[in-house]
Amino acid sequence: MKKSLFVALICAALVGAFILPNLFAAAVPGEIMLKAPDGVKTKKAPVPFMHKGAHAAYQCTECHHTWDGKGEPQKCTACHGAKAHKKNGKKVLDFKKAFHKQCWTGCHKKVNKQGKHAPVKCNACHKK
Repeated sequence: MKKSLFVALICAALVGAFILPNLFAAAVPGEIMLKAPDGVKTKKAPVPFMHKGAHAAYQCTECHHTWDGKGEPQKCTACHGAKAHKKNGKKVLDFKKAFHKQCWTGCHKKVNKQGKHAPVKCNACHKK
């Protein structure tokens, strides 16, 4: 009896660890373009972002920080527009500052300090 319970728990753990995340990942787009909100002119090109590449190892809420895990998360530009503003008494950064804070200083630089590689030069992300 104890052996069958142990095997069942191991099987449940394996399903939870390997199969369930892959079912969710199937709904995640492979590549999206991170670009300025409509009507905003920029000097740099939009940034191709690979959800299913190196970023698949991270929790969704690390980037989608206001998402409650239900439904689909909003696009970044739904909150982070052309200008910074206040919402519910909190400062909301404009899209450029939000992306650079989240991606460049918040993640890429930290990853590089850990001995791994993430691009930190402008043209490495903003391809011409």
